[in-house]
Amino acid sequence: MTLEEALILAKSYTLNPQQAHAEASPLPLNMRSVIKGVSQNAAVMILICGTTLENAFIPVIKRSLRHRIHAGQIGFPGGKCELYDATPFDTALRECKEEIGITVRSAYGALSPVFIPVSGMYVMPYMALHTNENTLFTASVEVDQIYKLQLKSILKMHIEYASVDARKVPGFIIENEFIWGATAMILNEFKTIWKHIISN
Repeated sequence: MTLEEALILAKSYTLNPQQAHAEASPLPLNMRSVIKGVSQNAAVMILICGTTLENAFIPVIKRSLRHRIHAGQIGFPGGKCELYDATPFDTALRECKEEIGITVRSAYGALSPVFIPVSGMYVMPYMALHTNENTLFTASVEVDQIYKLQLKSILKMHIEYASVDARKVPGFIIENEFIWGATAMILNEFKTIWKHIISN
């Protein structure tokens, strides 16, 4: 199976995301729905880089300490929708270019949206393919570092717990960094879908 074939299958894969989100959510899902009020639309890009399932990876960024709300946290390239963005997908395209220097032409569908209570962001995650892995670079003062999460490693990850703001929250530990919150919820849904696709 090629990466593109896997992405096409992932695009059409039907999954109830609640379990995957609940496993990685720092708050009960019913509490998230209670908190949800006026929200700001946002979008992120799950950019699958590489040419084969074996060498594929997904870049995630570590936000700089200049970032107002998510300083020092790990996330996908992305941000809030601006007035000049025609759609959330256009936001994901723009942020991907601004933050890691990659121009994406098209997406292979989207995963389920996630609400972030602390920022009021309603985040839509898009999937895309990029075959030239050597063009990544930190393109924004808001980005401290880019990590490459190997696809084969993502599929083997399991939920762990760490202390964040004096409370235990679920997430994933990769390269001594703790991925939690909305990013972990999105990543857990992605992992669940791709494990089903690749194993079948």
